[in-house]
Amino acid sequence: MSNKIHLGVFDLSSNIHRTFNTAQKQANKNNPAHYIGEIPIYSVKNTILQLFKEQNAAGRKRGVITHLVAVLDFGGTNFRFDLYPEYKANRPPTDPELAIQKIIIERVVQNIGIPLVKLPFYEADDVIASIAVKCAVHGILTTIFSRDKDLFALIDGKAIEVYSGAEKKFFDYLAVVENKGVTPERITDMLTLMGDKVDNIIGVTAFGAKSAAAVLSQYTLDELLENPDLILGVKVRGAKRLRDSFANSFEQISLMRQVATMKTDINLQSSLKNWAYTRGKVNVDMVIAQSVKELLNEGKI
Repeated sequence: MSNKIHLGVFDLSSNIHRTFNTAQKQANKNNPAHYIGEIPIYSVKNTILQLFKEQNAAGRKRGVITHLVAVLDFGGTNFRFDLYPEYKANRPPTDPELAIQKIIIERVVQNIGIPLVKLPFYEADDVIASIAVKCAVHGILTTIFSRDKDLFALIDGKAIEVYSGAEKKFFDYLAVVENKGVTPERITDMLTLMGDKVDNIIGVTAFGAKSAAAVLSQYTLDELLENPDLILGVKVRGAKRLRDSFANSFEQISLMRQVATMKTDINLQSSLKNWAYTRGKVNVDMVIAQSVKELLNEGKI
């Protein structure tokens, strides 16, 4: 493993939502730190400061970050909607103030000099997965900054760890097992069984976090699809009901698994050489004001 390169992959989409939901409660139109005229900026600074704060945490534990890339959802539909038109169908419309601040944050990140990647037809998770897996093949130390625990599936016990700013905690291979009850390789299978209300992924009836973990700690999803009766041998409450429900859900399981699985082989259109990063002093307030002015002049906000 390289002792020189440490890549930070910042899940900008996840962090924007977290800071927005926190900051919105205190937003005040009379506060110049919250609005520039009618333009909301109350979650912009928090998002950028969180990025710096988490870099510092990673540097203390895993070494200074030498390369950095921020990843953002492109927006619109992607290949998952082709597979499953009801994907994310139960999400409310995007708050207009969140939409504006996403645009501002993207420009601020670029003006600071942090490389940013977003690709049409893919979600941020797919981009992050492709970056992490491709770099891990070359032994490059990679820290993913995200609160999205679906990304635990990428942790390999060698190069890749996830830092959750919400919990101020690093997750390595053993930490995932302790937290979820299954190894990282089975996180996607667990999501398939449990479902995910946020993304409208339909789980298998009767399966919850504990039962999914109990079953998947012993068998892979492929093994269960080959022989659902294996569930009867697991020490879990309602094993027969779980087996029956599973056996009647093969088509659904296959579809939801495809929807839940991250792509790891997409063309990133950039590479490690484009992500070299040396952190310098940044006046965040000035960069935010500059970015808002640029976007207003361009008619983008």
